[in-house]
Amino acid sequence: MQPRVIFSNELLMRFRAHGHLRDQLVPKISRAADLNLLSDTRSQVLLRVRAFFPFDFFPDEVIIDTNRVNVIKRNFFLSERVHGIPVANILDVFVEHGPIFAALKIVDSGFIENEIEVNYLRKEDAEKARELIQGLIDVKKQGIDLAKVDHRNIEKQLEELGSIEVPATL
Repeated sequence: MQPRVIFSNELLMRFRAHGHLRDQLVPKISRAADLNLLSDTRSQVLLRVRAFFPFDFFPDEVIIDTNRVNVIKRNFFLSERVHGIPVANILDVFVEHGPIFAALKIVDSGFIENEIEVNYLRKEDAEKARELIQGLIDVKKQGIDLAKVDHRNIEKQLEELGSIEVPATL
């Protein structure tokens, strides 16, 4: 999919009249096209999970898209702290299971406290989030551009890539 760039007639006339401006304008056009393409992929939310309400009065939330993971921590009414983590900065992600719920922990290389934790998630949601994030980490390490991948199956492919097989115990 090629992004469209629309010019006014006046701009096109100036463009034709001044050849030296064309050399300066063409790289800017390609950067604008790259920016449009990046914004298209960034807006695709792969997963959104929330903490379980009765146990967390102000439920935290994790939103995963193709380029970043946003963790929204809520402490009181109408207050929240949004922590955006680029996938390239994520060192590790793991899930701690409790008797009823699970906690998702993300290790961020650019955060002083280094670990972001979201508690009281359903176990299935926490595992799915971990698999997606791990898949995104692996994709970034391999240098695969997700903008060129078919977005209809991307969630399933990332989950498969990020899943682990647990060997059966004897």
